[in-house]
Amino acid sequence: MVYGEIFALIAAFSWALGGITLKNPSTQLPPFYLSKWRNISAWILIVLVTVFSGLVNQISDIPLPSIIYILLSGVVGLTIGSTFYIKALSHLNLSRVSPICNSLWISLVGIISYLFLGENITVNMLLGALLILLGMTFLTSEKNLSPKDKSDNYKGYLFAILAGTCWAMASVFLKLGITGVHPFLVNFIRLPAAILPLIILSQ
Repeated sequence: MVYGEIFALIAAFSWALGGITLKNPSTQLPPFYLSKWRNISAWILIVLVTVFSGLVNQISDIPLPSIIYILLSGVVGLTIGSTFYIKALSHLNLSRVSPICNSLWISLVGIISYLFLGENITVNMLLGALLILLGMTFLTSEKNLSPKDKSDNYKGYLFAILAGTCWAMASVFLKLGITGVHPFLVNFIRLPAAILPLIILSQ
């Protein structure tokens, strides 16, 4: 197994754990507020590691286009996408939100990468996308619900779809900007871009 796959599994586990911890607060606190403090706490840790490791000295070597793409990934993925994700959690169970967000994210990343990055689409990817669409259909087909519950669920599905779409766009921006840039520096740059709008919107 290559390092990329190992890191992807670790990331998936971390996101699942984060979703579990967010479920209860998402029904009690505003999404902008939660997103703000979620990103601020992460940035504090990133700053400490970046400064004490000396990586901060490499920021001046990062090309301007890379910085712009990294900033865009922060705003689209962490400000907008994560806020939609928290809103979805306030309407639906994590067991529904997470598969919808992540499966849509994976499918759209493949399509956008093919269109704008020139990456190949394989038969396996197309079959996987089809299975994802079928899975989303089963997840969202519910019977014997009151009109209020159905309305609440539909809102949750909409927010989950929007979150997955934003994450896919952010992933493409990130791909365009991270070549040769240390991962800690990437988050050192993009987290403030996500935090500032959230501070303004949560006032």
